[in-house]
Amino acid sequence: MLVKPDSYKKLVAIDANGKFIKIPNMVMRKPLDSISQKNKISHNSVCIVCDYSFLEKRITWTNNIGAICHPFKKDNIFPSGINKFLFSESDFCDKILTPAHDPQKNKWKGKYDFVYFSIDSVKGVKCKGLHMLEMIYLATSELGLRGLVIFYSLQGTKKIKSNSVYYEAYKKISSRYAKLKNINFIRKKYDQKSLNLIMKAVKFVLVPSIADASPRIITEALVRNVPVVLNSSIYGGWKYIDENTGSFFNGISAKEYLEKKDNYSSMKISIEKAMQIDKSNIAAHFYRKYGFYNSARRLANIINQIDGSKYLFVSFEEWSKKLKKIT
Repeated sequence: MLVKPDSYKKLVAIDANGKFIKIPNMVMRKPLDSISQKNKISHNSVCIVCDYSFLEKRITWTNNIGAICHPFKKDNIFPSGINKFLFSESDFCDKILTPAHDPQKNKWKGKYDFVYFSIDSVKGVKCKGLHMLEMIYLATSELGLRGLVIFYSLQGTKKIKSNSVYYEAYKKISSRYAKLKNINFIRKKYDQKSLNLIMKAVKFVLVPSIADASPRIITEALVRNVPVVLNSSIYGGWKYIDENTGSFFNGISAKEYLEKKDNYSSMKISIEKAMQIDKSNIAAHFYRKYGFYNSARRLANIINQIDGSKYLFVSFEEWSKKLKKIT
């Protein structure tokens, strides 16, 4: 996990003299009303979007927020008078934060060709593309691949109306788990060391997510030299994927699933492309632009732009030990 799931965070920096300091600027991560922004968020702070609900929920922005960092393809949902940057928390993903070593012994080796992380609930349909499981089954079974679906949470079922298209799609797909013969299901939340073993053992990570704001599972796979097969309709996280790191497929909506529409041939082609990628160079390609140090430098530039400071690096306070090593 990159950062704790709080609504706002404090920041630390390396100043122009190379000294580690705490700074007054903060980060708003989730939508807060104007009163909360004024009372809880300091002046000259940034919003780093980590929740897809920014696309669905219009909020009032106060003068405390000097810049909006987001993962979306378009930024016209945000006010024109605030600085906007294509920047995400997942940009910080790095082997210094996430276990990415190659184990000598790996109990998962040879068991599965791919892994898909999802939520076994209605939210899994809306956010994680759970309704595409049958499409995944068709594409991977034709390729002779065996997969693992890890349900790491049951959250969110009650938040979506029971008469919604997501609810109907969830009822349908959940009744068919047993019929997907080449896919095994595990309901468990693994720690990062275990996730490293699982990812290191597979040929690719499958991410059919739609309403997902730059899921860190994408960058966690890339720093482990594992290619990602990604839904082209995902809200955020698309910027990490190119011919060196993975491939895109055209997914289907929950409504299209209920109408018995399919696009598994697109997924099949995408999987074949991903499995041809040189896995030894994926992380290096990611680190050319992202990773902890590149992102801490870029966040410093964003803060400098909105308040005139001269920081060299800026990161979340909980990464203080990592940032101190820069000095």
